[in-house]
Amino acid sequence: IRQASRHLRTQYHPAYDTEPFAEQQVADAGDISCNPYNNKYGTY
Repeated sequence: IRQASRHLRTQYHPAYDTEPFAEQQVADAGDISCNPYNNKYGTY
């Protein structure tokens, strides 16, 4: 996800006719721990 965030440079999404970054607050939370087998312990 973090690598893909570089591709989110445009503010306008023509397919959905919306500006997602104008409508929502967005922040880069950095790297997160992720356990695909147990979400309870994989995310904090």
